Amino acid sequence: MSGFSRVRTQRRELLASGRLFGLRRSGGALVPAFSRVTVQTAGVPAEAKRMVVSASGDLYLSSGSMIYRSTASVNTMFMFSSGFAVPPYFVKLYDDGNYMLAVDGVKALEIRTNSAQLAELPALVAPALHYSRMFAVDNDDRYTVRWSQPGDALGWEYGLNGAGYVKVDASRGEIKRLISCGNRLYIVCGKGLFVMRAYGDAEDFRLENTDTDTDEIIEDTAAACAGKLFFFTQSGLWTYDGTLRRFEADGLEGFSAPVCAAAVGSDYFVCGQLDGSGAIACIDGRDGSVSYIDEPADCCCLSEELLFHKSGEIFRLAAGGTGRWESGATDFGCSGVKYLDGIEVNGAAEKLTVTSGGRTRVFTDVRGRVKVGLEGGFFEIAAETSSALRGITACFAARG
Repeated sequence: MSGFSRVRTQRRELLASGRLFGLRRSGGALVPAFSRVTVQTAGVPAEAKRMVVSASGDLYLSSGSMIYRSTASVNTMFMFSSGFAVPPYFVKLYDDGNYMLAVDGVKALEIRTNSAQLAELPALVAPALHYSRMFAVDNDDRYTVRWSQPGDALGWEYGLNGAGYVKVDASRGEIKRLISCGNRLYIVCGKGLFVMRAYGDAEDFRLENTDTDTDEIIEDTAAACAGKLFFFTQSGLWTYDGTLRRFEADGLEGFSAPVCAAAVGSDYFVCGQLDGSGAIACIDGRDGSVSYIDEPADCCCLSEELLFHKSGEIFRLAAGGTGRWESGATDFGCSGVKYLDGIEVNGAAEKLTVTSGGRTRVFTDVRGRVKVGLEGGFFEIAAETSSALRGITACFAARG
């Protein structure tokens, strides 16, 4: 501590800021929230566009012109169907075991537990189940939404309580996605939204205009949770629940290039990049808190948990596990050279790492205070925990 012997030691609590990986804030502490678990599945294609888990637990994945399937009882993925013009969309229909449809705008495949057969449908893409009907975008006119007869995704005879369609204003661009949320069907266009609602016993579907002109929406990031529609544009994260708002997420700085998203309960998961490396942002749709899983992913879906695809492997996010807090570069709120005498951990850190000026100190099983003994202008501190962290306090001296 040469040069600092007569300088008063200062304390700085650090845990209120920094980045979270697999942790979330709860009751003034950081606790494990999500961890990555490998799904042991062989034969997974290297690239994927869309995924879905059927009601019976089978995993389907679209890649190029093909659909791959892995059954719940056999952890091997195999080519299930081919000949699609583009990677098909999936839609789960009603509460009928494994009943799904896969559509690409040209071809439609009806999928049941032990069978698959071609289906006679209009040319449709981007399907969604809403009010027991299948809604989808007309592939030949991307400004038109069509819907089936009630309770019958294969019934397209028009009538008062039969199939129908509506055309949206072209000013917001082509329709990209349809998202069902409560009594609303969100129509996500290139640069804004429309909303459709049902009225009356005959289900009179009416289109509502919205004050939602936006910059270009990244279509596969649209998902609904916490009673709101979430989506990314090139300018950032937005929500809509009747009013369009930029969503203020605490910790989303440095996240970019979002490609796809899924949501459940109050959590919105989006795959993209954090400081140039692949990551999944886990955003609480209520309070805006953000945690990360430092894994790249090109598509994701939900069953009981989030599943995501990465370079020929399938992973899931499980609750709990071990998480990591990172301070980033910190000068403890004062300029100049500091001597970091020690770190106090309130809680438990299985691993504590302190770096400054190319030098690193690593400590294990830390509870309470550890002696660090590093000089520098900036420090980076990281702590891993499988229980809880309530405080990380730096004890340092600064030259006046």
